[in-house]
Amino acid sequence: MNTPPSFKSTELMPAPFSWVEILAGDGVMKTDDLDVTLEIPTKSYWISKYPVTNGHFAKFIATNGYHTERWWIKRGWDYSQQQKWVETRLWNETRWNGHTQPVVGVSWMDK
Repeated sequence: MNTPPSFKSTELMPAPFSWVEILAGDGVMKTDDLDVTLEIPTKSYWISKYPVTNGHFAKFIATNGYHTERWWIKRGWDYSQQQKWVETRLWNETRWNGHTQPVVGVSWMDK
């Protein structure tokens, strides 16, 4: 088992918060309903155990997460700077931004 991300999860995410390791695999997954094929990652990674809420993500925004390179993959950082991102795409949509609702509109390039 790999170790969890090197930064403390509580640096940006208030308790309760924890990480789950998704182990590497080999192959593809298919769905019958939508005929979608997904490649299984060949490298293990960590993901939040629970959905990240707007309340959690607000802390990321408030602590300048969109202006802190270490929270981004290289390609995502470059793109976020080019686009001048300061929040998620749907951050100000009242239909989606309730404090306890899962955060939406996050780019796949966010780390």
